[in-house]
Amino acid sequence: MALGAASATGRGIIGDEMGLGKTIQVIAFLAGLHYSKSLTKPVIVVCPATVMKQWVNEFHRWWPPLRVSILHTSGSGMVNIGSESSREDALLSDTWNPDSSRGAPSGHKAAREIVRRVLREGHVL
Repeated sequence: MALGAASATGRGIIGDEMGLGKTIQVIAFLAGLHYSKSLTKPVIVVCPATVMKQWVNEFHRWWPPLRVSILHTSGSGMVNIGSESSREDALLSDTWNPDSSRGAPSGHKAAREIVRRVLREGHVL
């Protein structure tokens, strides 16, 4: 299973038809890491802005303890929308910058700490 490989190697892929639960599988994987205290640094979910709210809703529905923050590009850089906590467990972003620290949005304070990335539209890389 791809998520098992992701846990062991840090890499994995889920490619399936629309509506078969890829989002829930990713959230369940992250929930398992969070529950076992293995999620020690933020994970970034890079997805189109049009589905960010859906990801937030699904995180809240399936694993409410996970702290989620939305990052959104605005003019000169990244804007943190929502969470005012000092540490997020998951960051949702609409940009991917492979030249910055591990592909994180360079304008965010957690950019240097991200160790896992979820790319919703991986085919565009």
